[in-house]
Amino acid sequence: MKIECVGGTPVEVTGSSLIDVRLDGLNLHRALLDGQEMGGSSFIGTDLRGAFISDADMSGCTLERASLITAFMLRTVLRGAILTNCRAIGCQFDGADLRSTNLEGADLSGASFIEAIYNSDTVWPSGFDPVVAGSLLEADRPTPDSPPQTPRG
Repeated sequence: MKIECVGGTPVEVTGSSLIDVRLDGLNLHRALLDGQEMGGSSFIGTDLRGAFISDADMSGCTLERASLITAFMLRTVLRGAILTNCRAIGCQFDGADLRSTNLEGADLSGASFIEAIYNSDTVWPSGFDPVVAGSLLEADRPTPDSPPQTPRG
């Protein structure tokens, strides 16, 4: 299987899918991974700068020390993923599922989290406030069948 990268050489990986594979240390700069199923895969120390990873499933992935600088991870499912000590400067996590995700030690400078959902098991870097960043605690997330809330006064 080939992973295409904008302006670069495709990266050949063994197998026919990206589920439960080891992609540690690869150069996937500006990789085109939108919509991919990659659950359980390992990206330890992988260069994913500027990668397009929106609408993908990365549940349970390990992205420890990965470079996600300016990556697009819109609506990506990262449930239970490990992003410890990653560099996610300017990364767009808008609408992502960050429930039970570990972001301890991650550099989230300038990253966007508008309507990303998280839960009490999500681990954030010290001093990071997910609410100020626009994230929604799972219990606060509106559901399609929830009645409209009326202001109290």
